Amino acid sequence: MPDALTHQRKAEHNRRAIAHLQSAGDEYLDWIVTVMFYTALHLVDQVLYHYTRANPRDHRQRHAAIASQVRLAPIYRDYREREWQSQRSRYECAPFTPAEVHALSARLDHIQQFVRSLVS
Repeated sequence: MPDALTHQRKAEHNRRAIAHLQSAGDEYLDWIVTVMFYTALHLVDQVLYHYTRANPRDHRQRHAAIASQVRLAPIYRDYREREWQSQRSRYECAPFTPAEVHALSARLDHIQQFVRSLVS
């Protein structure tokens, strides 16, 4: 099972993937949105492991773990927004504008900064 450092490294790996996809311009905005969600997921899992040694096996377990972890309340809405937009991208083939992706990215930065403040 991954530990907090492994989740941190995976989130950093995903951030590099986002940067790579962004270098292609607007072509992969849908994938950027999806990778943003999985980046947020690993950041949340980093906190969960750091404080509780929890490693949720699926989204349902993760939501329950987040709900029981008051520390994550300030970023829960941002996390859920990333999840919902990722689902729109994957299942509804929703198009995204660069402005929408930029806004989602800013909130991902907020999640990342918040997590750093918790696990530093």
